[in-house]
Amino acid sequence: MKTCPFCKAEIAENARFCLHCMTTLEEKEKIQIPTNNKRWIFHLSTALVFISILTIVLVIVDKNSHPNMPPKTVSTVQSTYENVSSHTNTSHTLVSNSSATNSEITSSENSESSVTKKPKKANSSSSKASSSKKTNSSSSKASSSSSSSEAPAPPFTYTLTDNEIHIVKGNENLSGAINIPNTIDGYPVTQILAGAFLENTNITSVTIPENIKSIEQYAFMDCKNLAVVNFSEGLNFIGADAFNGCNIKTLTLPNSIISINNNAFDNCRNLTNVILPNNLERIELELFAGCTNLTTITLPKELKLVVECAFTGCNNITAVYYPGNEADREKIVWGCNDYPLDHATWYYGIER
Repeated sequence: MKTCPFCKAEIAENARFCLHCMTTLEEKEKIQIPTNNKRWIFHLSTALVFISILTIVLVIVDKNSHPNMPPKTVSTVQSTYENVSSHTNTSHTLVSNSSATNSEITSSENSESSVTKKPKKANSSSSKASSSKKTNSSSSKASSSSSSSEAPAPPFTYTLTDNEIHIVKGNENLSGAINIPNTIDGYPVTQILAGAFLENTNITSVTIPENIKSIEQYAFMDCKNLAVVNFSEGLNFIGADAFNGCNIKTLTLPNSIISINNNAFDNCRNLTNVILPNNLERIELELFAGCTNLTTITLPKELKLVVECAFTGCNNITAVYYPGNEADREKIVWGCNDYPLDHATWYYGIER
């Protein structure tokens, strides 16, 4: 007889099936844990216990390596840090009043960098740096305010090229009568560049000095209140549209001029009298087009060509003064057959 391993009932020695618990003895053998497996489970349990003990030891050692860490919660430390950071400008005062609390916070903030030997000196140096920055900013503000209260901006900008001054751009605030200087810093002013005073409606008169050799295109275009231009001997060239749309009433050009480009005095509707330079050989395209109030003009002695449409719209010209005679007039090449000058009265042998 033997005992059933499941229900502990007595069964026959050679029985393979227990009638009491209805279980075969082979299933018991299948689910029994071998001895080798038991040994493996024992070693695994031992290793887990060893790892747990080692972890506890490491935690204790790590805690002992930071003995100065205050026993505070995370929220408490964070709120303390925020209060200190909001008062960085007076950190040196806080240190002197409560050295223990601030030294703890400073050591906790700089635990990674481990540079916490002299926190007071660092704070004082940072406060000095901030105060120096404030001083610099205040001085810069003072300098800017003083510069704003200095003399007004110059009347124009200019460049120095080959020891000559070229006027680039007039100040937008220029008004009334303006005088172009003959020299600047000892250098002669020789050119007024393109568009220098373009559309300045506040200018009423301008004086051109003798050192000016050329007035470039659009220099005074659409200066609608510019009524008087005083030219000086020495000017050689006037560019296209230089005085287009101005309010000039009378125009006397110096004999030093040898070239005037197209449309230079176009649409000067209040222009009544023009005296051209003796050395001018060409009257270019639409030079005086649209000058509807022009009544008298003195032509150059050396005139050889009048380009088409030079006097388009100048239907009120009544008198033309010409230094030559009729034979000289016949030598002039006209761009158009029917010209306003043809209907005016010519006076020959009249010098300017």
